Amino acid sequence: MKQKYVLLTILLAFTITYACRNVNEKRAEKATEKIMEKASGAEVDVDIDGESMTIKTEDGTVTSNAGDKKWPSEIPHDVPEFAYGSIEQVTISDMSDGKMWTMIVEKVHTDVLNKYQKELKMKGFSCNVVSYNNEGGMLTAENGNLIVGVMASDGSASVTVHIEKK
Repeated sequence: MKQKYVLLTILLAFTITYACRNVNEKRAEKATEKIMEKASGAEVDVDIDGESMTIKTEDGTVTSNAGDKKWPSEIPHDVPEFAYGSIEQVTISDMSDGKMWTMIVEKVHTDVLNKYQKELKMKGFSCNVVSYNNEGGMLTAENGNLIVGVMASDGSASVTVHIEKK
């Protein structure tokens, strides 16, 4: 539970920091560290370098790079590449409970969930939750210790791949 709270705090910090990236990077780093340390009660180290930000905690490291616009090669080949739009940002979380990649994808069509679900099933994934509506939906799939989640709406999607440590 604590790791999920810390991860949500980290994602909030990424949003705040990127919104303020025109401000001096060192000031933004210190402000982000203070916010996260207060929220988590643990020591946090933030490093901002242009479009990349790395946050280190006792639970692990999270790196977000708005300049990285391709499918990460470290994602296991069992996971089909989500090739239904253009990747705008990649965030990598290497935490004590596993490793996770989150890609923000733009220019996504509304029918991608059906197509990607078929690709996942062909790779041996079982789809646990599929929800559709006229404007998008959500898809989650599992295969052993791999979990894939896709949320799509209004021409964009968030694709998450998580490898659970056992």
